[in-house]
Amino acid sequence: MILGGVLGGAVSRSIWARILHLRRPIYTEALDATTTPLRSSPELHPDPAEGEQDSDPVVHFSKTLNWILRHSAVKMNVPIQPNGFVRHDHIKNCPRFSGMPSEEFDRALEMAGGLFQHVLERDERTGVQMWWMRARHKHSIPSIDTRLRRVRSVKELPHLAGTTSLENWKFIQTFGLQKSPADNFLHLIPTRAPRKLSQSLAGSADVCIYVDVAKILAAGIQLHIHSSQKFVLTTGDDSGRLPPEFFHQVHRLHYRHETLLVREPEKRSSNAVT
Repeated sequence: MILGGVLGGAVSRSIWARILHLRRPIYTEALDATTTPLRSSPELHPDPAEGEQDSDPVVHFSKTLNWILRHSAVKMNVPIQPNGFVRHDHIKNCPRFSGMPSEEFDRALEMAGGLFQHVLERDERTGVQMWWMRARHKHSIPSIDTRLRRVRSVKELPHLAGTTSLENWKFIQTFGLQKSPADNFLHLIPTRAPRKLSQSLAGSADVCIYVDVAKILAAGIQLHIHSSQKFVLTTGDDSGRLPPEFFHQVHRLHYRHETLLVREPEKRSSNAVT
């Protein structure tokens, strides 16, 4: 469902000047192990709060929102899905807009027009319909791809696996699969033939962890599959993990090889020059 026609109302320029010309919010600049660095340099995507401000408050609002959705959501601790969608309430509560009344935010969003895409979806965890939004243009946040398709049924994705080393398994079997520090998502491998997948992974991984897709979807955890069908991304649960309760099977992978040729080294002549 596309948002439109429900937020109406004129906005006073003086009100916008007070609300949108906000001081730069305070938030940590340090990136922890689960926070993704921006893919592009900051110079290519400057913070709208820096430098000369737009005289039109709606333009300033649009630029700020676009900057967060395309480049800075992870840095500002705004939960973002692999396909670029962010919940409305998470954006409203982020540092840049937390001091802005909700009704004013909604009006500004409507006035921004078609710059952003909006959908209404049911949150499986709460049973409540939630508004989501994303920027229509390209993102610089690693692994965000608007071509990713959300998985709705286990029929679309019967088998899904993650891989790890034997050393890391000792941690994972207690705490679960963790988001990658490289891009803030969990990377999983889809397959319709688990045995073949396990065989193909032998030699590149020690452990293959098959997860329960039906249980994951029932818990409201979103899965997004790439158009190539080669990988699936997820943010995991609220803590950014897939706990062991979602594990279906865990296989220890063994790499086996067969010797095809043995060539003895040539013996050197006793007259050879040393």
